[in-house]
Amino acid sequence: MRSFATFTEDFHALHDWFRRCQITTVAMESTGVFWIPLFQILEAAGIKICLANEHRCKNLPGRKTDLQDCQWIQHLHSDGLLRGNFRPTGQVCAVRAIIRHRDALVRGGGSGAVGVENWPGALEAGLPLTAGKSLRREPQGCSAAGQKAPLVW
Repeated sequence: MRSFATFTEDFHALHDWFRRCQITTVAMESTGVFWIPLFQILEAAGIKICLANEHRCKNLPGRKTDLQDCQWIQHLHSDGLLRGNFRPTGQVCAVRAIIRHRDALVRGGGSGAVGVENWPGALEAGLPLTAGKSLRREPQGCSAAGQKAPLVW
């Protein structure tokens, strides 16, 4: 048993430890947005990830510790009892994150460019972003059929 902090360098250390231990598959819960950076690092390293819905891997009612929780998920995964959630790959995830963030900004009254640096996964996925005159306009340059065009606001 080993614990890791939640900084990017710690996620890379976790990946290195998995590689040394010859771990090729991992199960993790998809709670909140905290799992996304670790998921991206492990996925990029070629580790197969079972992204389990937290409602499907409940242990027993009552209080649980993180240790009991991870042991239960590991047990279910080892026995093949977890079914992974769907997660689109690559730029599809980044575009979905940008659209959700834009919708939140529009619903919030458009507080300007506040939070642009927090678009989850957008910059990591390599999307070319340019902050323009208004973040509330529709994006220009979105293309269909796999054509690559910069996303400009």
